Amino acid sequence: MSMESGFLGGAQRAEERVAPRPPRAAARDAESIRPMSKLPQSSIGLYNPAFERDSCGVGFVAELSGVDNRATVVDAIEMLERMAHRGACGCEKNTGDGAGILVALPHNFFKEVTKDAGFELPAPGEYAVGMVFLPTDEKRRERSKTEFKKVAESLGHSILGWRQVPTDNSDLGQAALDTEPSIEQVFLTKSSNSKADFEQQVLHEFNFSPNTCNELSS
Repeated sequence: MSMESGFLGGAQRAEERVAPRPPRAAARDAESIRPMSKLPQSSIGLYNPAFERDSCGVGFVAELSGVDNRATVVDAIEMLERMAHRGACGCEKNTGDGAGILVALPHNFFKEVTKDAGFELPAPGEYAVGMVFLPTDEKRRERSKTEFKKVAESLGHSILGWRQVPTDNSDLGQAALDTEPSIEQVFLTKSSNSKADFEQQVLHEFNFSPNTCNELSS
């Protein structure tokens, strides 16, 4: 494998690759930012967002009894802390490429915290939860949530409510702070317009909504 094909993943032909922008064009591009962060949305110098790739290190911890157990989460967090996630480290010691854990839906926990957010949940299996990264600007954030609701309702879902996720950015590097979004959880019901499996319904919703919200924020 050549050095070039290794960096590009062998996915692009030569005629599809984008040449570096002229200095003046690159300067103009530097003023253009993604809707939800300060990352450039077009090529600047040698950087081209088309070359971005995803690749994750993965670990797995399970409770064989099937009973919810906080110790399982603690073990998963310890495993995550010990993992050199993707091997990606920035020039700042407290800025990396991000990592997290995926857990089963904690209904009892959500049932309590959503009361504080002003709404109540139906029985387990009758609702879904989405982790949503939103713009930090309040007006753009509310417009994005309004657009998300329109998409959800057009697909037959009802929005039960939104919950602001508590976060702690006290140990984040400047590069991470520059791209930190507002994180909220959205709770929605099954679609009344679809006979598809609930997970398929939700996948369709969350695949469709980001494009619509990004167009709105641009």
